[in-house]
Amino acid sequence: MNNAASHLVKLQAEVARQTPKSVNLFERAQCVLPGGVGSDAKFREPSALFIAEAQGSRFMDVDGNEYVDYRQSAGATLLGHSHPAVVEAICEQSRRHINTMQCNVVEVEVAEKLTRHVPAFAQVRFANSATEANMMALRAARAFTGRDLIAKFEGHYLGQHDDVLYSGFRMYGGDPARPDAIVESPGIPRAKQDDVVILPTNRPEETLRRVAELGDRLACVFFEPVKETWFGGPQPGFLAALLAVCQQVGALLIFDEAVSSLRWGLGGAQTLWEVTPDISVGGKALSNGLPVGSWGGRRDIMDAVVRPHVRLMEIGSHQISRKIYASGTFTGNGVSMGAANATLTEMEQPGLYARINGLGDKMRGGLGEVIARHGLPMHVTGVGSIVNIHFTPEPLRDMRDTGRANAALMQCFEAACLLRGIFIITQQGFISAAHTEAEIDAFLNVADAVGADLAPLV
Repeated sequence: MNNAASHLVKLQAEVARQTPKSVNLFERAQCVLPGGVGSDAKFREPSALFIAEAQGSRFMDVDGNEYVDYRQSAGATLLGHSHPAVVEAICEQSRRHINTMQCNVVEVEVAEKLTRHVPAFAQVRFANSATEANMMALRAARAFTGRDLIAKFEGHYLGQHDDVLYSGFRMYGGDPARPDAIVESPGIPRAKQDDVVILPTNRPEETLRRVAELGDRLACVFFEPVKETWFGGPQPGFLAALLAVCQQVGALLIFDEAVSSLRWGLGGAQTLWEVTPDISVGGKALSNGLPVGSWGGRRDIMDAVVRPHVRLMEIGSHQISRKIYASGTFTGNGVSMGAANATLTEMEQPGLYARINGLGDKMRGGLGEVIARHGLPMHVTGVGSIVNIHFTPEPLRDMRDTGRANAALMQCFEAACLLRGIFIITQQGFISAAHTEAEIDAFLNVADAVGADLAPLV
């Protein structure tokens, strides 16, 4: 066992001593929940953390320990936990109606706001998660083009459905310039692999050449902006060139903005990088913590394959074969839409994004100074209010470089921060509108202390 691994065991034992009620609840949960958690993302060692309350930038666990939260529900709570305006909207809407599975006014209002702010959204539909929205966007692309083959970038995560769970954040292989499609989970039919092509990350020429080669077989290309920032962001001119080659071969460009939508600004990555895809997927931050997803695109696409036919089902008829099935019992429900409407109203306030993006700049800059001061094999990436800490000495060129990361050191950093009242998942940290400059300063002081403790281990 190396020095970092040995130190990690001690830190985890200390975390367990600090969180005995969470440890007990985790043991209890394992009797009824596989692995003791309801979602893989909630698992952590030595046990999952159980939360009692969350307000603004902070939450409190069942043992009474308070933490400044830099996870913020994987970026979903951009305004901070339990924002008063959102809570009020949820309560008010719940008194009116929760879910009638009928149309409601607030759904229209949210759609009107999104079509004003998101360049790709000539029209928009809602879903219950970004994964679900991604599924519908893919179905629409295939229906519109009449093609099955899709392309995605190595290392980009597009949700957990069978069509796209390949060569993402866990598994990759083949020639880096021409990657293989590596399935990320058991239970996915092998036949689906034939309909997925993996594009190389951070290799513009190889990517554009590969898309051109695929030609009229290709239905769409998926691009996930946030993961791309791990590798320095898209090279200048690349996204415009990618859109152009997609147009040349008749394929659609889809941005999966599950995380970046509303995160860097109201228009997301497509506004930041000035490229409008054919279809875009949103989610996460739209309702500030409630389940929701969004997807939409060019009007001709949405009209051609999404707009319902007058007769929704006609057995034996081929007249509506181009119209996709796009529905859902909870889709566009009143409570999620009420929360989304209130969230968007807050996001539209002048100065909000300038402030939280500025806090991100401050945090990244301060972490860079900590890393340099202690000679740590780490570097920092991110845009706006997203801060990614990588435990590799050199910048990542592509997803394969994450294999060089010092995983034990990363876990030591996270555990040591937790013991000092900071909750952070280092590979993707999020700042909310509830965070303050004083909290960023406090985090940097903690990071400096943790860095001093870890320096002798490397």
